[in-house]
Amino acid sequence: MNGQAKTRISRTIVLLVCISLFSCSALAKYSGGTGDANDPYQIADVNDLLTLANDANDYNKCFIMTSDIDLDPCLPGGQVFTTAVISRDTINDYSGYFDGNAFAGDFNGTGHKVRNLSINADNGYDNGNYYLGLFGVIDGGKLKNLGIENVSIICGSGSIIIGGLTGVLMDNNDIISNCYSTGIIYGGGWSTNAGGLVGYNRGHIIDSFSRCNIIAGQFSSCLGGLVGVNAGANKPKDPIIIGDINNCYSTGCVTGGEESDHVGGFVGSNAGNTINCYSTGAVASGDYSEYIGGFAGENVPGYFYDIGGDINNCYSTSAVTGGNGSAFIGGFAGANNDKGDINECFSTGNVTGTYNIGGLVGGNNSDSNIRNSYALSNVTGIGGSNRLGGLVGLNDTFSSITNCYSAGTVSGSSGVGGLVGVNASSINSSYFLDTAGLNNGYGTPLTDEEMKQQASFTGWDFVWETVNGPNDVWAICEGVSYPKLAWEFIAGDSDSDEDVDFADFASMGNKWLQADSHLYCGGADFTGDGIVDIEDLDAFVDNWLY
Repeated sequence: MNGQAKTRISRTIVLLVCISLFSCSALAKYSGGTGDANDPYQIADVNDLLTLANDANDYNKCFIMTSDIDLDPCLPGGQVFTTAVISRDTINDYSGYFDGNAFAGDFNGTGHKVRNLSINADNGYDNGNYYLGLFGVIDGGKLKNLGIENVSIICGSGSIIIGGLTGVLMDNNDIISNCYSTGIIYGGGWSTNAGGLVGYNRGHIIDSFSRCNIIAGQFSSCLGGLVGVNAGANKPKDPIIIGDINNCYSTGCVTGGEESDHVGGFVGSNAGNTINCYSTGAVASGDYSEYIGGFAGENVPGYFYDIGGDINNCYSTSAVTGGNGSAFIGGFAGANNDKGDINECFSTGNVTGTYNIGGLVGGNNSDSNIRNSYALSNVTGIGGSNRLGGLVGLNDTFSSITNCYSAGTVSGSSGVGGLVGVNASSINSSYFLDTAGLNNGYGTPLTDEEMKQQASFTGWDFVWETVNGPNDVWAICEGVSYPKLAWEFIAGDSDSDEDVDFADFASMGNKWLQADSHLYCGGADFTGDGIVDIEDLDAFVDNWLY
């Protein structure tokens, strides 16, 4: 082959390579990837995110973030949005129906963050805005390992289904895991279903949290620090579709205006299941509001089936303030209704309101149960208050309270009790501190000394020497503290300061190979076999710096 032929071949090869590279570059919509599970599209900057937002054909594909993204309107590519960024509602009308395309793909933030998302959907008219958040609607999709930081959502009156991450998870196939949100959501009057992370949940939310503040105007409803509504089964042929929330928390403040309802530090209305969750942010609502709670505004099962409506191993330290004429206000839940079940939960935040006010629950109604729970909340009535209790304000027909106690002070105009304000049903083996509230015959009063003795709590399942027994419900440090729920104690926390660190390691070392049976009073027998040994060291390591 002569030199000219070799030259032509070389030029041809170079040309083909250039054409191939140009074609690949021209077809590439993102910073890499093909969109399938093994090679997800790469979201590296604002342009990639907006490309996804504007192409609904990719809403069933897989995505992975490769860097943080800043949507600050003052930065290149940033803007103030008027709808959700991805999966937005395309027709703004009064119907409330979603008219866009739901996201059904897999979006993995890989620990990265979307910062400074700003949505201003307040157009000055009372026609509402729907399905707001980074994502509008998730239906068949999964979001994971993603942070939403410093989100700002401003909504007009009548806005519905608003969340810092997404407006709604539609069904049990939808999952949010290891995600969080911070910032503020501001709704006008008549706003509903607003949550710091998710507005309306019928899917699964796992290992996630919100630090968003929620503020809404008068006549608003279903406002929650993490989720506005955790839904129950409302389709007779679809009983398994209920919202599940596991290992989550919220710390933002939640505020509703006058005549608002279902306002909670964690969830506004809970008809699904919440397990191992807590809330700490203050909760407040205006005059004549109802169903206001430190954790949940109302706990109620699904409409057609006796499922859901369960707040297990959960707690709230939120202070709860209801305005004049407010009703069903509780340190944990405003009301536990319609076969709802609250089990192994507690509250410590102070509570203020007018009617049906309780340190744990304002009203326990309609065949509902409160079990193995306690309240340390102080309860204060305002404006001619009635039905106030250290644990429950009103325990209504066919409902029950079993193995519970309260120790916060209670004061009000009428219907006041140390444990329950007014009772029309069953109270079993439940107690209250005798100096905290009036003995009206509901529950058994105990002195401070008696409250620190296991023998005072008849029929309760106490754990003393073992951690893993079949009835691990209550634990007490005899003569030192009131009962606590066994799940509150951390294996490895020898000095009872609620963390596991070098001080606990030193304490365990001092008791090494010694008999020990005082787990809940600074002991180190974490496995409950009567001796401090290598098995206890394993339990300690598992919870290091917990």
